[in-house]
This record gives sequence, C-alpha cells and structure tokens, in this order.
Amino acid sequence: MFVGADAVTSSGNLVNKVGTASLAHSAHLFEVPFYSAAELYKFDYLTRWGMHEPIEQRAPEEVYKGAKPKLLRIANPAFDVTPADHITAYITEKGIVPPQSIMMLAK
Repeated sequence: MFVGADAVTSSGNLVNKVGTASLAHSAHLFEVPFYSAAELYKFDYLTRWGMHEPIEQRAPEEVYKGAKPKLLRIANPAFDVTPADHITAYITEKGIVPPQSIMMLAK
C-alpha cells in the first residue's frame, strides 16, 4: 500500500489526511507492506525537541448541521497520525528508509 505524506515526525510517525491511520492499521493486521512517499522537506524538525505536529481542526458544521445539543462537542480533524510501527518504509528522494531512520536522513 502506498500513500503520500503531509508531515513526518522525528519518531517516524506519519501525519496525513484522515483515514490514513486506519488504512495503515488494516495493512498491519493483514501483513501488507505500507509505504509513504515523502519528500524530506516534509520532516518536521520541531518534533525533535518535543513539539507536536499541529492537527488542523475543520469547522464542526462540516459534520453536524443545524442546532446542536448543548453538551455535544464536535471534533473534525483534517489529518491523523499513523504510528511508525505501522509503516514499512518512507520513499524519499534520498532512498527508501525505515521510519526509525528518517531523522538521520532528514539532517
């Protein structure tokens, strides 16, 4: 299975459109290789120092139209995070590397 990448963290996690983590989880369960094509500029250097990759929240009206109940809270993330252990490798302009090595390559 192949997907793109919106961002890659220092731990090798992949930030991509919502649904990517579910695909990776299914691939992992069925032992299907899961690759992400990611240019090295997508590596987020700030995650090296503990910063989290921000996840864009879209308008709740995209999910629920009309008057919502008082206590209802709506989360509408545009991206999800795929754990590095579900990723076989990243395909980059410098080669194919396992997620654990992405930080070394992205120097």
